[in-house]
Amino acid sequence: MEDAPEVKRDSVARKELAFRVQIAEQRFYEYVTALFQAENEELRWYVNGKPNPNVKPGTISTILSDLCDVCYNQSPKIGNEMISYERLSSAAAKARRELVEAMVSNASQENLGLKGFGPEVAMYRSLLLAPGLHRQDPETGLWNFVLEGNDTSLQGLWDYLDTTITKAGEQGIRVSEVLAELQEPPFGMRQGPAPIYVCLYLLVRAEEVAVFKEDTYRPYLNAADISLLVKRPDLYVLKRFVSNHIERQVFDAYQGVIKLARIQNPPGLRNATMLGVAGPLIKFVSQLPSYSQKTRQITPAAQRVRSVILSSTDPIKLLFEDIPLSLDINISDNTDPSVWIDELTLRLQSVLQELADAYPALNSRVQQIMMKVFGHDNLSELYEEQRMRAANLLEICDDSELLSVMQAFAREHNDPADWVRGIAGAITRKHIDSWRDNDFDPFAARLRDYAERINQLEILASINGIMPREQVRLLTLLTPNGQMRRAAITLNGNDLDVKTYVEKIMELPLEKSRAVLGALAGRLMEETGNEQ
Repeated sequence: MEDAPEVKRDSVARKELAFRVQIAEQRFYEYVTALFQAENEELRWYVNGKPNPNVKPGTISTILSDLCDVCYNQSPKIGNEMISYERLSSAAAKARRELVEAMVSNASQENLGLKGFGPEVAMYRSLLLAPGLHRQDPETGLWNFVLEGNDTSLQGLWDYLDTTITKAGEQGIRVSEVLAELQEPPFGMRQGPAPIYVCLYLLVRAEEVAVFKEDTYRPYLNAADISLLVKRPDLYVLKRFVSNHIERQVFDAYQGVIKLARIQNPPGLRNATMLGVAGPLIKFVSQLPSYSQKTRQITPAAQRVRSVILSSTDPIKLLFEDIPLSLDINISDNTDPSVWIDELTLRLQSVLQELADAYPALNSRVQQIMMKVFGHDNLSELYEEQRMRAANLLEICDDSELLSVMQAFAREHNDPADWVRGIAGAITRKHIDSWRDNDFDPFAARLRDYAERINQLEILASINGIMPREQVRLLTLLTPNGQMRRAAITLNGNDLDVKTYVEKIMELPLEKSRAVLGALAGRLMEETGNEQ
């Protein structure tokens, strides 16, 4: 009514309307209150579906509490009033976020590393510490999460999560659906504390429950993931993995490859008993330099394995279908495991080694062409010689393009390999780790050109030691066979013969004068070559 066109522009009418609505609401509340008072003899009370004449004033709250105990008999005890709401205040929501982030990042620390007496500390102490869900290991001294605390009211919650995720099967169940079901009987959990217990469950059941974000497997849960899971539970799906005999054999084979390839299995990895082998593989390939993730200078098998790992969304499919098929290996139930386990190990190890060696191989090729162009067989000696040489020529270089490359030559590095990468990046205008296969040949050609230009600049520097620099010019000629010749020449504007010949040439038609210039340049280059 407040938005009706009749009162939209009439503030007095809107105030009058608001006042009358308020009066009507108050009268309705008073009427309903009087109607349902316990002493109203006209009312018939039903408790749990059955008539109950014993409802008296003062007994309704007790009866209602008893009914809730029956209806929500699996509801955990929440010993924190700030979190026990359906909708949290901004301060409570912030405290909950800081708590779940600490649960992921600092699980092994006392008090999860939380300091002071803030609301997040109060939530931790009442929901996790007091119920015995965060304990210190007497042998290691480290703290860890458990589900078997001293609050038996939580056991029904853990059983429900185990059963629900298992029943969901391969499709899994969204965290938002889990939280919605926890709102219903027999739990009746409010949306304030429920996500904290779900996060705890996922941390403890990391070996068995796989987490997917928007259909992509998440082998690691970090603070950002867990914070988003609480904020947007609809984005996350949970699946339980139970392995059979042949899958355990596949797992053992992958574990052997990961160990042989020395791929790190960092802390925080979920599902380390089975799905965890996918985590190190995914992380290994995703952290390769961009060149290694794109190059085709590896075998087709390595390219296929790299592709399925980078595009993987389901670790089970990756391990038991995609990788074996990429390696031309059949691991079906009808196949004797002894036939393919050793082959899977050897082929996958070879492929991973190829991927690991791709970027170092590119670096080696770049170093080799550097030493070839500058006539060296020792990279350290090449670094010392060319760095000092470039540093001495920087002041006389006016060409901005050549100057940027020479600055890379003159830059100091502890490792000559870094020096080479810097020069390659300066020449191609992009870092070597982001090269593509077709970047090497243009780099090699430009490197030769820059080497020649540096040589000629050095010649100019030598000439300028005895005559004005303004009179020195560098003549460059590119022959039909692709060979580039350069020669330093000295101009003499006061020579009358030179002026006369130049004027006669310039009187010719443009095409003729260019032809004369080309022929003259060719003859001069030949004479220079003969003199050298």
